[in-house]
Amino acid sequence: MVFRRYTDVNATLALLKNKAISFTKPATWFDKNDGAGLALYAQRMGAADVFGFCLTGAKETSHHWQLFSGHSHGVCILFKRKMLIDQFKSDHRVCHGNVQYLNVNELRKIYPVDDNVLPFLKRNTFAMRENIELYRQAYFPALRHSNSRSSSIQSAGSS
Repeated sequence: MVFRRYTDVNATLALLKNKAISFTKPATWFDKNDGAGLALYAQRMGAADVFGFCLTGAKETSHHWQLFSGHSHGVCILFKRKMLIDQFKSDHRVCHGNVQYLNVNELRKIYPVDDNVLPFLKRNTFAMRENIELYRQAYFPALRHSNSRSSSIQSAGSS
């Protein structure tokens, strides 16, 4: 079983050169609601910031290529699922989970949202990504005063 990461050539070259994945700030993502939800999560957890690394367990779609891999130089990187998750088991700053896609009425039913669920909620508008699993966020207290758009974490989880 594998995770797929759709990205551009520059991000792929950085991953290969640094032998690390780069978690990015949700404020730079297409869906701005992600940033609001993760900012609330960071606040609740007392984290300086939250960064994400998005993957999918779903089969390839044109949507993945269009949205995540840039305009003309896209790359799909395969990660061995168990190997990648095992890389971060002992790192309390990193968590992962399956995304739940909910509409507004469904969100109201689970309000207030549990802290462990919050980072893995998305609007059902994005459910076309079907079965996306996100290695979603990390806690980096050292970045409290940083304006960095991303942070890297060593990983041997790529294949």
